[in-house]
Amino acid sequence: MRFVPITDCCFEWNKFAFMQMEDGTIKGVDFQNGRMRGFANMHDYVSNLQNGVCHMPGCQEPIAEYHHVLPRSRRGSNRPGNIVGLCKGCHERVHLGELSVVGRSGESAPFAGLSALNQAVPRIYQGIVKLFGEGHVSVCSGYDTKGARKYLGLEKDHDLDGLAVIVACTGWLDVSGVSECHCCVSRRFRRHDRAVVKAQRERSYRLDGKVVAKNRKPRFEQPKRYPALSNANFSREKISRLVAVRSERSKNNVSRVLPGAMFDVEGYGCLVMTGQQNKGTRYLFNGQITFPDGKNRSIDIKKCHLIRHNSGIVFTGTKQ
Repeated sequence: MRFVPITDCCFEWNKFAFMQMEDGTIKGVDFQNGRMRGFANMHDYVSNLQNGVCHMPGCQEPIAEYHHVLPRSRRGSNRPGNIVGLCKGCHERVHLGELSVVGRSGESAPFAGLSALNQAVPRIYQGIVKLFGEGHVSVCSGYDTKGARKYLGLEKDHDLDGLAVIVACTGWLDVSGVSECHCCVSRRFRRHDRAVVKAQRERSYRLDGKVVAKNRKPRFEQPKRYPALSNANFSREKISRLVAVRSERSKNNVSRVLPGAMFDVEGYGCLVMTGQQNKGTRYLFNGQITFPDGKNRSIDIKKCHLIRHNSGIVFTGTKQ
């Protein structure tokens, strides 16, 4: 909302039906005819399967605890396939590692992430209503967006489906009045570059004008061509003739314009600078300028007039 003056919002509210995701033929009343139909809860269902006695072989004690075969901490399911009824003694021995649940390997939760989403969606909606106001928020479903997308002849991709053009059209606009759709393309640029030192040359040792060694001690991945002075095995006479050239640092210009800044470029209009060349005397605008030979070239900074410094997220154009 810092970039676009958004005043209204359409929310696509979908709820995942786990039974239908496992069996696509389920419809209508079939959701009420699951395997636990007629039981008050999952514990009653498991107790009925085990005739009310402990699951462990040879133990006929009544069920006192309901044990997760695959622990919940390891994404174990909370469904009957992962739960067994145990007596108190067997349950303690299983947790102590003295017994293992026979004939059951456990079952992981197949839709754990979607279950969390089902719980989160109502809270997300409440937050959006609080942000925009109840009169400025509409709700649509996946069925609505599918029909609108089919009407407009749009493919189901990341840009033009979901919480994008289709949802907005379904919530507020007459879909028949939409002739074409455009998506804004944004790019995130680094806002701060606090590095004072840009590069550092190594200390070198010359003999008769030629570099024969670098650094007093070997650095990480020291090149074999130029060994460190401590590993060179030079004679005393040769060492006395060496000329040491101190290391040099090149520093960044802390007042330079960083990539992501917006410029008015002569002949090309408003563009976003993506890099520099020739010690900052030329700017790059990759992907935004098309030269006759198809190559990317830098432009003299004298032809670039600064409009705005880097703001983090910058819109670089649109695509249809």
